[in-house]
Amino acid sequence: MIYIKLLQFNRITFPNRLQQQQQLIPVLHSFNSSSFSIKNGIQSSFFNDHLKRRIQSNNNKGREEEGKGGTVRTRYAPSPTGSLHLGGLRTALYNYMFAKKHKGQFLLRIEDTDKSRQVEGSIQEIIDDLHWANLDYDQGPFKSSSSPSSSSSLPDCGPFVQSERIELYRKYSQELLNNEHAYHCFCSSERLNSIRERAVKKGIPSLYDRHCLSLSKSEIEKELKNNKPFTIRMKIPDGITQFEDQVAGSLSFRNSTIDDQIIIKSDGFPTYHFANVVDDHFMKISHVIRGAEWITSTPKHIILYEMFGWQKPTFAHLPLLTNIDKSKLSKRQGDASVGYYRKAGYLPQAMVNFVSFLGWTPPSNREILSIDEMIEEFTLERVHKAPAVVSLQKLNWINEQYIRKISEGDSTHLLNDLKQQLPKEILENPIYSDTYLSKVIDCLQKRIILLKEIPEKHDYFFKDPVVQKDKFYEKIASNENRDMLKQFSKEFESLSDKDWNKQSITQIAEKVGNSVGKSLTQTLLPLRFAITGTQVGGGMIETLDVLGKEVVNRRLNQALTLFSE
Repeated sequence: MIYIKLLQFNRITFPNRLQQQQQLIPVLHSFNSSSFSIKNGIQSSFFNDHLKRRIQSNNNKGREEEGKGGTVRTRYAPSPTGSLHLGGLRTALYNYMFAKKHKGQFLLRIEDTDKSRQVEGSIQEIIDDLHWANLDYDQGPFKSSSSPSSSSSLPDCGPFVQSERIELYRKYSQELLNNEHAYHCFCSSERLNSIRERAVKKGIPSLYDRHCLSLSKSEIEKELKNNKPFTIRMKIPDGITQFEDQVAGSLSFRNSTIDDQIIIKSDGFPTYHFANVVDDHFMKISHVIRGAEWITSTPKHIILYEMFGWQKPTFAHLPLLTNIDKSKLSKRQGDASVGYYRKAGYLPQAMVNFVSFLGWTPPSNREILSIDEMIEEFTLERVHKAPAVVSLQKLNWINEQYIRKISEGDSTHLLNDLKQQLPKEILENPIYSDTYLSKVIDCLQKRIILLKEIPEKHDYFFKDPVVQKDKFYEKIASNENRDMLKQFSKEFESLSDKDWNKQSITQIAEKVGNSVGKSLTQTLLPLRFAITGTQVGGGMIETLDVLGKEVVNRRLNQALTLFSE
């Protein structure tokens, strides 16, 4: 006899949310007997139904990845409570890729019903970050219902900011009241706190005791007439709520462990759970793709769909993001925000490529993919269940590959990214034209990880280096180096401006080296320090070519004066 213990995770109190989410999903791998003993008081009929669904799911390897008889429509629905973080960008990206994979639409919706936590300017910041990542939404704030890329108009389902949809939520909360799927709650915060405290002492889940569910119609009318503050709660039915998650698999929750969720707060605004369901229905969302932290909320959402008699969307919950030490990546950490990486100089293409691998592996196993290639290969079936580790080392490697890949094709594509890293005085100087900056990128593309390293570590392209006398003597002060620099100065002076190119510079360097019996590399070392003030950088021949004859000769003369001091 096989004994299977089906854990009801929503009954268990874990030390933290991360542990709960990491251990949430029980997987039934296989069985070879039709005889089972049931533990933990789980009804045999329930277990058999659950097992049948699991077997059916395992046999059906092709997951539900198309719209239910219609267009695939996904959405990213952030709250404007701060910056867009990596988890949010990953959620937006997966929704975008899934929609585009199936020729569908990707929506942006702003969920701003919690005014106490709203951060001024964050809506525009989120939109700017999505635009930077080239994740353009088909419908959302500041966009009309018609899409210029579509031959037909998109559904007219705006506005796309929840605070502008309050009347819709009031209408449908009243429908739930009329159908006795919801009820008024007049309990004070003191009473609710008392319920929670008693639950904590007993070590049981804190659930509302339904005190106000027993109020008569006349009692409710009296409280409303007296303008007593109230909330509206959904009345959770008896039974079990089950659903098939496209990532986590088959999940079941006993309704007795689900609280009578508040759907309308005392300020008249909806809670996340209620507005989320109403909006997803009227915006015709076919697939809800979001973070694993929302798994335990999904039963409430499904119950709301059933109360209204609406078709529920397909759900897919993405794995958590963790740091290298396995701690949860928090959006309150500065280095978890997209803005942090933008300011640090990471390329949007590299950032999107990196984020795509935080929970997904393409079938080709290639590590560098364009957005079009990612869309082509993306499926929910290849999204992982296990938490994804955010590795800065991996991001740096991907960014380095993109700098090389893009600059080898046409470095002008990196100009705007570089300009964002340059100070105002450089940008306003006509000497540093787009042509000049492109040459700088070409010269350094194999020496940098981030574009911001150009002004930070290679500022000699924009100003003469300040070389300390003692360091100068330590590095190159010898009669042999002095003579080589003098010969370089003489040869460079004789070279015309039109002949200043890599070929001519190489010929001069080889001539100087041959005169003292040194290799080209040895010959260029003192010249590099004299011209750049450093011993590292791009190819020296290329560096001289970019700087130009006038700058090189001026710096050579400055270096030679140090020999005479």
